[in-house]
Amino acid sequence: MSFEERVVSILRQADRRKSIAKANSEEVKTILQNLMQRLAAINVTSSLDLKEDLAVETVHVTVNGYTFPIFVDELIREADTSSKDLAELIVNDFLDKLKETASA
Repeated sequence: MSFEERVVSILRQADRRKSIAKANSEEVKTILQNLMQRLAAINVTSSLDLKEDLAVETVHVTVNGYTFPIFVDELIREADTSSKDLAELIVNDFLDKLKETASA
């Protein structure tokens, strides 16, 4: 394979990885927005503040005045490496961080 072909191949793979990462990131945001809707249905005030802190995408969640971060990249990486369900990881992380924040 020529130098040019190798460069094109590397760039194509990088673009694929970026597309997959963006799709996973959007899935996390959709799941979190769904959780916010579920909380609204039971009259619990909640909001999401979507931020990209350097290379780590962070979602700041506020539930009844308690604010905590959800690190999107970490959850996606954990789902990929452990073959665990991404939605389940998000819900568990959400509940763990809410409990930790509300207990402080």
